[in-house]
Amino acid sequence: MPKISVIVPVYNVEDKIHRCVDSILAQSFYDFELILVDDGSPDNCPSICDDYAKKDCRVTVIHQNNKGVSAARNTGIEYARGRYIAFADSDDYLDKNWLQQLHFAALSHNAELVQSGIIWVDDNGKEIKKTVRDRGMWEIKSQNDYIEYLIYNVLYHGSGWEVWTALFDLKIIKKHSIRFCTTCYNFAEDLGFILEYLFYCKKIISIQDCCYYYVQHAGSMMAASKDIVKLDAVNEVAVQFGKRFFEEIKGKQNRKKYSILYYLIMNNQYIKIDLYSDERKRICRVNKEITNIKWHDKWMRHLIYCTKDMKEIMGKKKAKEAIINARYFANRNLLLFRIEKKIFNY
Repeated sequence: MPKISVIVPVYNVEDKIHRCVDSILAQSFYDFELILVDDGSPDNCPSICDDYAKKDCRVTVIHQNNKGVSAARNTGIEYARGRYIAFADSDDYLDKNWLQQLHFAALSHNAELVQSGIIWVDDNGKEIKKTVRDRGMWEIKSQNDYIEYLIYNVLYHGSGWEVWTALFDLKIIKKHSIRFCTTCYNFAEDLGFILEYLFYCKKIISIQDCCYYYVQHAGSMMAASKDIVKLDAVNEVAVQFGKRFFEEIKGKQNRKKYSILYYLIMNNQYIKIDLYSDERKRICRVNKEITNIKWHDKWMRHLIYCTKDMKEIMGKKKAKEAIINARYFANRNLLLFRIEKKIFNY
């Protein structure tokens, strides 16, 4: 059995797939399997993947109809056999010590999650920026520790949401049926996966090594998302996470903090939108504002009851702004949604 399973979703990247796969097969750490999930790619990717499987026994290829990156990763999870699991995107590439560094940190500290830094590059391989994480270790001993870690490290400071810089414990993923959200239009699915996985982590390691090269294309989803508001997609991630949250978290005080988590998940999209502006037609809203409108409305309104917790986390000024903004956007979006869909309750 391999020590690590590496999952790579493949779709329409015939000009980039060689660089990605070659960088994985050239790893200094040899004991791994590479699972290439051909997500119904319309180009030559299916045959390219099959050629790699013929040349290297560590490569497994799975062909499926196009379902999106979340479904492709989920398929890879079903087939994975390693002790640990890692994800890479098919248009990115890796330093030769990527797996070695992650595996060494996991074993050295008996950690369930290891996160590394990122080198952001353009199409030509020119470095745009680096995300160098602070070297550290976090121990999660209680549900309160878990909630604080989510708020401070993942959501409030926006660090560590990327699944493609991390090493995960496959036993945890399979035991608790953790999967990527398939109803979020392949947007923010990484964040949802991380939020759910962290429920079951006792030790988290962050290393400074930057071994993952993330290629930021001019027309990529990441670049395009700067100008596109996808409240519906982010809300789907929050709903899936929320259902697990209330299954796992016990105690009224901790459960009450979900409204803070919900606000922080949605906030990066809220600040981009003004539904009354002239730019409204430019905003892609996936044909609807928010599908689970009742869930959205409930938790945005509940934020007002967490004033004390918000002040402790953000300070008085930011907490006040957060609560005001949440109530404002919740009421305004709900009203507009009901007008557009002709939903009126008297």
